[in-house]
Amino acid sequence: MMPKTRSFAQLEIEAARAVRLQPHVAEIIDFLLSRGVKLALITRNTRESVSFLLKKLHPLPSRLRCDCASCSGGSPVLQAPSAPPSPPNDDTFSFHPFDRILTREDEFVKPDSRVLTQCLLSGDNAGAAQSVLFVGDSLLDDVACGLDAGCVTVLFQPLTAGSPICRRGDTTKIHPHYVVHDLRGVRNIFEQYNTLAN
Repeated sequence: MMPKTRSFAQLEIEAARAVRLQPHVAEIIDFLLSRGVKLALITRNTRESVSFLLKKLHPLPSRLRCDCASCSGGSPVLQAPSAPPSPPNDDTFSFHPFDRILTREDEFVKPDSRVLTQCLLSGDNAGAAQSVLFVGDSLLDDVACGLDAGCVTVLFQPLTAGSPICRRGDTTKIHPHYVVHDLRGVRNIFEQYNTLAN
């Protein structure tokens, strides 16, 4: 009898359940929210996988916002136009720090830079790409996407990582503006840009 094989989607859900947040993620999110920074999560994962991340983020910083349908005209957290129904809205799904969440189930997917345009032109997130600090852990998916859109890019490369930054594609011509090995470095970069802007 052949062993039962699991689908890619099942493996992705298992990985999402097992993932641990990077050190200092709560500190950085709280810092950015305290400065009034709008946050977006752009991922190549599914909404269902993202829901497990949101569970791990709850409760995180003191400034989390509620986006549930029962509060002040909000809408379900993960609902997107033409998307399948979102997971049920309970406290775990309703409180999160993100103004926008885009997954591979949305119209555009990283590294297509139109995913940034889609995010920047939506509602209260309207803004210019030059004012975006795009932080990611992949040269090909994150940094290339941010550079193509005109954002300031930050490659997060933890020193504890035992694998290459990117396993596919030619990355020799992709150069982020910054590289940080600890998420606290994002705060330093933000403060530098904030000082220059004032």
